[in-house]
Amino acid sequence: MGKSVVKMTKSLAMNVNWFLFCRRTSILLLSSGTVGNTIQPIFLKQGNLHKLSRFEIEPTGAPKTQKLTLEERDAMIGIIYGQPRVLVLRHQSSKSNQGAEVVIYTIKKMSTVKKTHVLKLGRSGRFALSVVDNLIFVHHQASKTSLMFDIELEAECDGSIFYHSRLSCLLNPSRATPQISVSFLHILFMLIIADAL
Repeated sequence: MGKSVVKMTKSLAMNVNWFLFCRRTSILLLSSGTVGNTIQPIFLKQGNLHKLSRFEIEPTGAPKTQKLTLEERDAMIGIIYGQPRVLVLRHQSSKSNQGAEVVIYTIKKMSTVKKTHVLKLGRSGRFALSVVDNLIFVHHQASKTSLMFDIELEAECDGSIFYHSRLSCLLNPSRATPQISVSFLHILFMLIIADAL
């Protein structure tokens, strides 16, 4: 086996709460700030670090809290319709009846980051995010269901941000009737195969 050499080409000094890296986009997200809502995206290209526009995510909960309001598990980076996007799950306060939402920030020309879409979930609790073939799936732990969204479909718009409702609610196969279970697995399998091609 041949020897491999690792050498440092660039460094960046910064206080970081957590980080996310997406190999497909070569984008690194760094969370900083007292409550973790300041995000510094960095584009890695040929050994160079290119800082993109830093952006802030509106914190949820009490504004005076010193606790992290944005955690690593509530964010992801994905390519949707050919553009790199940052998806952030925002939990609403217990007084709000609106439920949680997913805020999507689009990275334009690997330089600026802009809030472009909001997915209305209509429920609260723990969630997980995934992207398959340009569709966004939000998995709700308590109800064991998955909500599906397509940001290219028509949606309400306030002039700059599009507000989307779910396309459908997919049952967890273990809780479904046999007919629904087969249908759900078939759709999921087809989406995974399409994404792999």
